[in-house]
Amino acid sequence: MESKHKGTIAFGPALGGGTATFYRVLSSALRDSGWRVYHIAMGLDPDTIYCDDHTVMLAGDEPELKKQVKELIQWVEQQQIDIIINSTPNLLPAIPHLPNRVRYISIPHNINRIHYIWCTLFPERLSAVVCINKRQIEDLRRDFGMEPDKLFFIPHGIDGRNSPGKPLKNSNQALHITFVGRLDDMHKGVMWLPHIFQKIDQSAVPFQGHIVGDGRDGSRLQQAMRRRGLLEKVTFHGFVSPENIPPLLEQMDIILVPSRYEGFGLSLLEGMASGCVPVATHIRGVTDMIIEQGVQGFLCPMGATREFARATVILANDRDKLWAMSKAAQATVTEKFNVARMHRAYDELFSRILTEPPIPYRPRPLEEVKYPPELQPSLSHAWKKFLPGFLKKFGRKWYCRLFDRIP
Repeated sequence: MESKHKGTIAFGPALGGGTATFYRVLSSALRDSGWRVYHIAMGLDPDTIYCDDHTVMLAGDEPELKKQVKELIQWVEQQQIDIIINSTPNLLPAIPHLPNRVRYISIPHNINRIHYIWCTLFPERLSAVVCINKRQIEDLRRDFGMEPDKLFFIPHGIDGRNSPGKPLKNSNQALHITFVGRLDDMHKGVMWLPHIFQKIDQSAVPFQGHIVGDGRDGSRLQQAMRRRGLLEKVTFHGFVSPENIPPLLEQMDIILVPSRYEGFGLSLLEGMASGCVPVATHIRGVTDMIIEQGVQGFLCPMGATREFARATVILANDRDKLWAMSKAAQATVTEKFNVARMHRAYDELFSRILTEPPIPYRPRPLEEVKYPPELQPSLSHAWKKFLPGFLKKFGRKWYCRLFDRIP
């Protein structure tokens, strides 16, 4: 006889980065507590590294959007899905066509406008929007008119209980400094890394740099390191599978997070759980929610490579401070951002939503399936493609600094 489950949940595509880590960590905890959890890949050819035994491939070879949505709805009915959680735009065309009894939850994994737009589409269908930082609640209420009773704050969490503490290094030992994430300058600010490492090198601090990840700016980043004569001091590890990230981080001392914007920064959290001291961009409501300046690490203005290098040199020259911050970073993850706390919050939210009656809503007919026009490229922004890349990046940096907004 099949055991009774609390309910059945389907996560939208987790295609890499933070969404994949979030799904992997939370889904495991939910299954252990009695939920059935699936991972949907609809109309996509996802990299199998982000799939698991619970991934369901739907309409992978079907180019027609209407048929993709039809296959998804049939599967939802067959599996008696109770809750669909969408973390990317890929499932959006299907949302207004889902059966009325299926609850819909969206999770914006970043703080840029496009994430806010897709996570607030179909408000008449939304049971909840889960915000992973406090800034998102403020932005969604102010700029998108979201009702407070539909917004829930649940920060990410990871399991850092098994990470050993870092030993106290003497001043002659080289520091291991890492960046972990997608090599994408527009989002992660990776082209600032050569400037940071060069300034550290000029200060005569013994160090070894480690770049973990791949992405569209990987070759540019290597070329920039080569031009500065840093390739002997900076190792490119390429893509590292999720299960091998924690052991690698345990060998590191400092994690650099020069991002232009983040929703949360799970690599930041993973680094801190492994005892790495973070030196990160100060992103209001995001990184300052995790790092208290001078306690667990350092926060620097966006693109301020001199400040990033200066903070790293301070830690290199004061190993007692490095050790104390390492312990504080681990304690912060254990106390405030652990997976048990995150799991309890989601478990309570899902249980509460299922005890309430479904939102009165008549699903739209399949003949009306279309990609949301709100996500189509805007003609008013077409001129941007004619601007040189360096000019766009310069503009983004100062726009964020001056107006505290993400363009």
